Amino acid sequence: MKLSNEGKIGILAIVTVGLFIWGFKFLKGQNILSSSKNIYVEYKNIDQLKVSSPVLINGFEVGVVKDIYLKPADLNTIIVVLNIKGKIIFPKNSTAVIVNAGLMGGKAVELRYTAPCSGDDCVVSGDYLKGETEGMLQAMLGRPEQFESYIGSFKNNARGILDSLDSSIKNPSNSIGRALNDLEVVLHHLKGTTASMDATMNASSSNINATMKNLNAISANLAASNNQIKSLINNLDAVSLQVKNGNIDGTLKSASLAMEKANQTLIKTDQAVGELNSILTKVNKGDGTMAKLMNDGSLYTNMNGLSKDLSKVSKNLDLLLQDFRLNPKRYVNVSVFGKKQKEYTLPVDDPAYRDTLKN
Repeated sequence: MKLSNEGKIGILAIVTVGLFIWGFKFLKGQNILSSSKNIYVEYKNIDQLKVSSPVLINGFEVGVVKDIYLKPADLNTIIVVLNIKGKIIFPKNSTAVIVNAGLMGGKAVELRYTAPCSGDDCVVSGDYLKGETEGMLQAMLGRPEQFESYIGSFKNNARGILDSLDSSIKNPSNSIGRALNDLEVVLHHLKGTTASMDATMNASSSNINATMKNLNAISANLAASNNQIKSLINNLDAVSLQVKNGNIDGTLKSASLAMEKANQTLIKTDQAVGELNSILTKVNKGDGTMAKLMNDGSLYTNMNGLSKDLSKVSKNLDLLLQDFRLNPKRYVNVSVFGKKQKEYTLPVDDPAYRDTLKN
């Protein structure tokens, strides 16, 4: 029987749809060509579990998560449908635990049980299992029995290490024992040093406070003098610019000549000071007239008396000249016609006489 083109197209369409459905289910982890059973698990929190997540027994994949939905009678409960391969059997008292599937954060459902099943105690399609979600700490530490084995192993290893360390510490000839003894000495010295530093700090607290106050005062003065400092810096910049633009070589030569002249002046001054020291040495030793004037007391007394006598002579001479000016007839008698001169009468207010009375 020969098929028409329409029949061929229909058959091709049916096969295509079937392959599409099979491929879609296969990509979701469900093989519609093989027998399987659906198991239901109730959870309060599925921790971001997704459809097509693997179902494992001791790390071996035995199925996938087929569907996830809220329980109609209790919206706080989530129903997860597990599609398990038909040949896989496990007891009805198994626990479906949501665990981490890897480091990337994927989730999986692990079926855990203590003993295998046989007969009526095995799970069949449509059964419900107890569901649990593994916490972060439990995921890191593993199952309780695994954790206990880790703890036991750690305790045994730690006990051996502590016993070895204790024997090493008690043996002074051992390097560890010597190191611990040295460490104890260092800590003792460090304790003494700390106590000394504490006492020093307590004794110097007042000085430190005074120093801090002085620093604060200096900072305040600097802040108050900020404008003056800026002006000084600007002046220095101007001076440096002038020096840069000026004739530096000529200035340095002039300064060198001035320094040379100053050096010569200092040499002459040094010579003059030396001569002065020589003169003062001679005066102190008693050589020469100056030394006698300074060291001979009798000569000073005689010169002092002579000075007083000269003062008296000078004063008397002054009085004589004054009297001669006021009374010339007393000293010069000139008579042209032979007339007799009048007798000299001492004036009452004669300044020479008045000064004589005062002295």
